[in-house]
Amino acid sequence: MSTTTNNNKGGVVATNGEEGSRSPPVEVVPYTGPAGGVAYTQMTPPEMFCDFIAYILFCDQGPKLRILCANILEDGRVKNWTEYLLSRKLFSDFGAYFEAAMRGPFLESNDYTIHFDDLEVEDFVRLNLFVRTNGTAPRIQLGLREEQFYNLIRLFILADRFHMVKVLGWLRTALDEHFLDNATWMSVYDYEVLEQNIPGAEDRHRAMLHNYGAAYTLLHSTFPDHEAPMKDKILTFVNANCPGPLMTQLYRDIDVDFALELFRHMFQRRIRL
Repeated sequence: MSTTTNNNKGGVVATNGEEGSRSPPVEVVPYTGPAGGVAYTQMTPPEMFCDFIAYILFCDQGPKLRILCANILEDGRVKNWTEYLLSRKLFSDFGAYFEAAMRGPFLESNDYTIHFDDLEVEDFVRLNLFVRTNGTAPRIQLGLREEQFYNLIRLFILADRFHMVKVLGWLRTALDEHFLDNATWMSVYDYEVLEQNIPGAEDRHRAMLHNYGAAYTLLHSTFPDHEAPMKDKILTFVNANCPGPLMTQLYRDIDVDFALELFRHMFQRRIRL
């Protein structure tokens, strides 16, 4: 059953497969740019498109890169793989890793498939969402509020791994915006937990603190000798904005190493002052 609508005078309108109706032949072609303009190709750089929507539309209708992420059993064996498709053009334009991989012979012989046994398919879904929205993906789409910062750090590490320079810049901006958006953490905690006693609120705030600790630990383990400014921003933010009652639970609720880093950072700042 098909529905074809032609609004031109004298045209044919056939809807819902009505008996006796005749649908005109429909030619379907991929999007190559505005009518009358120069046609886009796979080699057209993003900045040469009329706008980002046109760029995404062109990428979506182009060839795909097949990502396979391993589902690992507790004993370390691979149980199976989860598939996720990405635009070849989008990710080769924004990631030097993918651009180099798609020029290599192994992808052509493997039907443009890359296997990852150390990443989850959700990582690629978030990365795809972030790139496709030009670095402005609504934070709610990156996870629960208490999980957003950790997910941004995971994206940051992925972008560094895949040499996505422009995306790294977007992520630095997104992380700075996160700090600004949550500068009222202490007052929000006081209102939700101490004044209104909202059910589950304290658990969410505690999970948020744990999230910062996990993000710091992940960042430090990935870049032990780099990204010092970002690590310092995390410590500064938590020391300045974490609700007092949560700070007293550091050793019980979050990574001890993170707690020690927080206290060390606090004392160093006081000494400098």
